[in-house]
Amino acid sequence: MSDSLIDRTIGFLLGGVKETETAFTEPLGSALYSYARRENPTVADCERAFAEIEMAKWCILAPSGMAAINIALSIFNDPADRRPWLFPADAYTGTLQYATDVLQNQRGVNVRFADPAGPNSTTSNLISAIEDEAPALVFIEPISNPLLDIIDIPAVAEAARRQGARVVVDNTFATPYLLHPLDAGADLVVHSVTKYLAGHNNILAGAICGNDADSHARLLMHRNTIGSVLSPDDAGRLKTQLQTFSLRLAQQNASAMKIAEYLENHPAIAKVRFPGLPSHPDYELAQKMFAQRGFGAMITFDLARSAEGSSRFVDDLAADIPHIGSLGDVTTSFLHIKACFGEEYEHSTIRLSVGVEPAEQIISSLEQALRDDPADR
Repeated sequence: MSDSLIDRTIGFLLGGVKETETAFTEPLGSALYSYARRENPTVADCERAFAEIEMAKWCILAPSGMAAINIALSIFNDPADRRPWLFPADAYTGTLQYATDVLQNQRGVNVRFADPAGPNSTTSNLISAIEDEAPALVFIEPISNPLLDIIDIPAVAEAARRQGARVVVDNTFATPYLLHPLDAGADLVVHSVTKYLAGHNNILAGAICGNDADSHARLLMHRNTIGSVLSPDDAGRLKTQLQTFSLRLAQQNASAMKIAEYLENHPAIAKVRFPGLPSHPDYELAQKMFAQRGFGAMITFDLARSAEGSSRFVDDLAADIPHIGSLGDVTTSFLHIKACFGEEYEHSTIRLSVGVEPAEQIISSLEQALRDDPADR
């Protein structure tokens, strides 16, 4: 979409009294534009394109992934329903903080966390927690951030349905390239669009996708009420960048497989977490859920080094690959997990976000940083 097609209008022409009343009283989503906080043509056009990628009937864009989670979960917060809300304990730390600080401490939601414990247990532990807690809502990441555990979405959604629970899936890591959670039983899907969908480290955005018309209307009203809207400039750029989404993800998934295999065979690496490797505890599940197109473009690995050696690795790798607190970019990047996410992680754990560069180029950069460290002999 060219800049000339981006509609930056804030207040739209309303006509007479009758037309004005119609513009402000018709349901949101009816394409009667009155004020940009309610709706914008450029944003609405991008939402239609996004919904098509996620194979959803509708999409609502937000100014960040966390804003999308906030809007999505707002429609389920019924003070009269005291059933708990269930989250996996190894979800993204921002989500866990939101669940505790906002949902539990500010809104009084009874939040529970299901702990993964050992190989092949993430799904079974979550299902057991659903059966024990009988929650009103279950929040899931198909591929967890940052340790890349895999959750069987259809199995968890079925267990949630038996308890009358709603299911919200954060599809940021898997992306619609690998998985369409609505087809697997989810009620809503959320994304940090900032990551793979935008894919160029230049747009901060989030998305909510679904099929239910009532949920769509309620979410649009909540977004309008709190004013958490995406700018038309970001929406215009996002629609353009969505056009290369499948091409980017095909390259990133293929390269990640090669790099994961290289890392697993490197003597300086203690452990590699990647769903496409047979050594991954959820490998068979990943095969069932993702194997037709790949296993994602995230790799988490542990260095066979001390804390000091791991710090030197970070400094060495940062000379070639950006060390940043994001992911999903066309440029490969990495993150030292403990420094970003906290004390529960090992100093040796690294998260690698594979870009579209040739796999051999990324491997060469890793090889330079993994060269023998005399201090660790």
